[in-house]
Amino acid sequence: MKKILLLCFIMMLCNSIQSQTVYYYYHEGEKISFTINTQYVLLSLSEPVIPEFIKNMPIKISELRSDMSERKQYQGQKRTSRYCAELQFNERLSEDQYFKLLAEIKQQQPDAIITPYVKYDNTEEKIGTSNFFYVKLRSEKDTTLLRKIAEKANCIIIEQDPFMPSWYVLNTTSKSERNAIESAAFFSETGWFLTAEPCLMTDLLQCATDPYFGNQWGLSNTGQFGTEIDIDIKVCDAWPFSTGSNVKVAIIDSGFDRYHPDLIANVFPESYDTSTGDTSIFYRNHGLNCAGIVGAVRNNNIGIAGVAPNCQLIAVSDYLGFPYPNAVQELASGINWAWQHGADVLSNSWSNIEYLNTTYIGDALSNATTLGRAGKGCVVACAAGNSDGGSVRYPALRQDVIAVGAADCNGQRASYSSIGTELDVVAPGTHIYTTASEDGYYYFTGTSAATPHVSGVAALILGANPDLTQSQVRLIIEFTAQKVGDYTYQIDPEHQNGAWNEEMGYGLVNAFSAVAYASSCVLNFINQTVTSMTPVMGCDDLNVQNVTVTNNASLILSAPGEITIDGPFEVQIGSTLGVQY
Repeated sequence: MKKILLLCFIMMLCNSIQSQTVYYYYHEGEKISFTINTQYVLLSLSEPVIPEFIKNMPIKISELRSDMSERKQYQGQKRTSRYCAELQFNERLSEDQYFKLLAEIKQQQPDAIITPYVKYDNTEEKIGTSNFFYVKLRSEKDTTLLRKIAEKANCIIIEQDPFMPSWYVLNTTSKSERNAIESAAFFSETGWFLTAEPCLMTDLLQCATDPYFGNQWGLSNTGQFGTEIDIDIKVCDAWPFSTGSNVKVAIIDSGFDRYHPDLIANVFPESYDTSTGDTSIFYRNHGLNCAGIVGAVRNNNIGIAGVAPNCQLIAVSDYLGFPYPNAVQELASGINWAWQHGADVLSNSWSNIEYLNTTYIGDALSNATTLGRAGKGCVVACAAGNSDGGSVRYPALRQDVIAVGAADCNGQRASYSSIGTELDVVAPGTHIYTTASEDGYYYFTGTSAATPHVSGVAALILGANPDLTQSQVRLIIEFTAQKVGDYTYQIDPEHQNGAWNEEMGYGLVNAFSAVAYASSCVLNFINQTVTSMTPVMGCDDLNVQNVTVTNNASLILSAPGEITIDGPFEVQIGSTLGVQY
């Protein structure tokens, strides 16, 4: 009896420690292993119609796509296109449930090719697998061997790569016993070929692995909301050059949860509350929404990615509500505390017509833009206001700050966004997915959502070139903005940093162009003819000599040090010269 009980115990223990199904292939001799992602599968069909029994399952079904265009096929073989769709199960399944369900689909649809999705251990990244895999021959004479093994494995040779003739493209079929990952491993392990590998699919349009990054159209607009593709701030192109490292952004707002899991790694240790003079207080979600847009950690498998995902976030909390008897002084103290404690960028998603002509706050802003960053000045971004097409609100109407309006995902001005001569740029402001209380996330709308996008871009610029003055950063953001939407942008004397429009300012902020421009300063601007709007940014001192400005052009010279203009130098009638420090 004891032996029987012991045997039963051993069998139960073996079942309890049974490992997950592992797929693998070989890359340069190294074995690359995956586990199953039980939330997804790729379904390949011979006809472009999803069977009704699949439609009735508790799943999400992607659009059907042809798996190949009509093209010349290997040795004249006839191979018609198949049609693929990604199935996403509404609930995360166990492996037993997953493979049982795949078997049921195969039983009801025998011509289907069903390929599991995989993931690396300890991650949730979705890696798709299709019915394609690739084999590299040792020599051309091995084609006969490849053909025989493929036929025995019920695989089809699709083509010989015309650019790399040693590579061949193969397909599994509905009769194949192995999926594409298993087939690639099998062909490699025969030892008869140089290598073989499956076609692994990742979202090439996504530049972050955060699970909700696909909701962030403002950072990467792939048409995910049925919108115009590529209306975004081009941050994916900017991140290889700057992520905002060593740049501190003060979120002057209603406070934020400094322990939110998507922010905590980027939170600056010091904080301030404008009412108590002590550490910041988390009054409400508004500030937390803004903080996530600026600096949520990227590629941490949590939530979203911030515009400047490696910046430091400084919490400066203010009640921002009624009753608010000492509002002006408290906001001014928050601004002053921020620049005095090392903030490089001040993000202000608040505005109020009642603060118009408030010298108290104005003096604090002047301090930040002239004394901050050891005299280079803090970059200050302010919400233009949600006045439904009314005028820009204070303090965004000040010339030493960046007035930020809101655009939607089709590149149009959001209907609520303020307009007017003080408007500088627009940024994504409608349906913006960001951090919220209780470690959560939700959609946020308004010029309050647009402003932290610009603050994040300012952090990227300073991450690329920390020697820039705040006026240079403003110039770069304005000059590099994208002319989106159905608007007429024009040059006028009051807006010399490029073509401008009263509803869109200089356009939609462009992180990549701004970072690229910030990285290209000059020491000398010599023997030049300027025929269009041209900002020239000096690395330190700037030497200008033998320059002609013509054709109603505008030349703007900017440098953190001295600007020396030597003759000959000519600005023809109708053209302009501007100097910024």
